[in-house]
Amino acid sequence: KGRLILQGTVARVSVFGNFPQSLRISFKESPGDAVTACTPSPDIFSEFGDGYKGLIGRTIEVAGDVEGLCTPNGGVRIYQSNQVRALSTEKAVP
Repeated sequence: KGRLILQGTVARVSVFGNFPQSLRISFKESPGDAVTACTPSPDIFSEFGDGYKGLIGRTIEVAGDVEGLCTPNGGVRIYQSNQVRALSTEKAVP
């Protein structure tokens, strides 16, 4: 437990749960989803398009509490849009 500022390149996004739905963000720099970011408010990322696929390949920074609700290993829980910052407006070149 504690606070963390996490910066990374989004590898994939997944929506889970029925109601309410949550969004999990996995990072290229974190093999095996050792650290993820998640939110019970996926609409925070609505500007990134259908299925939030516009996030993939972008470098983002998230700040928040580390909790075990994202994955068993823990992750950063995002509750508000001011906890997220897109550092790149273009997708990373593979």
